Amino acid sequence: MAFMLNYIAFMLSSELMKSVHMCNTFLFVNLTRLLPPLCFSKRRPIEPEHIKIVKDNCPRVLRWTRKFDVLAKDYIIIPINEDLHWLVIAVINPSGAIVDMSNEEASRAAPKCYIVFFDPLSGLDPSKKNHMCHCIKIYLAQLYENTKAPGMKFASKNPTIYDEERVVVTRAENTPIQDNFYDCGLYVLHFIEGLFCYPNRPVNVNDFPNFDWSKFFPEANKMCDLMRDKVYNLILQQADKPARSRLAKFERENKCGLSREGALRKARRHSAVNERRTKRHRDYYARHYSLSPPHRNVMNDDPTFMNPRGLAEMPITRLVRRLRIPEDNFPIAY
Repeated sequence: MAFMLNYIAFMLSSELMKSVHMCNTFLFVNLTRLLPPLCFSKRRPIEPEHIKIVKDNCPRVLRWTRKFDVLAKDYIIIPINEDLHWLVIAVINPSGAIVDMSNEEASRAAPKCYIVFFDPLSGLDPSKKNHMCHCIKIYLAQLYENTKAPGMKFASKNPTIYDEERVVVTRAENTPIQDNFYDCGLYVLHFIEGLFCYPNRPVNVNDFPNFDWSKFFPEANKMCDLMRDKVYNLILQQADKPARSRLAKFERENKCGLSREGALRKARRHSAVNERRTKRHRDYYARHYSLSPPHRNVMNDDPTFMNPRGLAEMPITRLVRRLRIPEDNFPIAY
């Protein structure tokens, strides 16, 4: 992920890159350290001590950007890995939450700040979106207090305030959904690249809040394979000859490339012992082996299995999405 983030940043024009801040993958981990999972999901009241935990963690990440003004950027990209799943949050126009009190009317008429949540397992349950975006809202408020508040290093000449009501949490419409449980990183790279690499212009604040991803990328569901080949070829170009030789040997011995799944798991030895009526000597310890998994592709052969994209495209799922049931009482997995 870090390799491709650096590559995307390198490929942007110098003018565009000046308006982009790419966070590393450790920002959200450090921001939510010691925080209970999904405590800001809006399914239960928000506890003041949980907000205090995030605020106490903010100095840990704010010092990484103390030399430049992050809120002056047009884009803040925050890749997140949680529970072995990749997703990304993009903050569009972060300065839109700052109100210039010397010209308040014009400042409030300007575009707002948007926190855009991209999840390739995009689902009906908004708990994760609510929790993560609330943490980012706290981070942005602390970023203002430590950098652009009156008297701070990057403070404006005119008096300003930070208005949390001008921070809008949203998600793009019709974003692609992964059709397995391991390609999330490739979709996240597509989201990040798509924000800046559209042929005519980058995505900007005027496209929100009703931004339809499919209008920019009609064939987005097919971008995963292209991104996989792109990452593979870029890494191969950077590898030296011994590394390429090891890769060729690996593919030859396993009769498959890195983009395919390997052979089924072999039988493994268990340490558990079945109970016996007659107790054996204490030095005797029987070896037990697990059964090999079935020699079939469960994802394709089992009719009861549904991948995330298949579930999202089911008629009943589309119907439920149109019902707009209140999010707080709707615990659906995908």
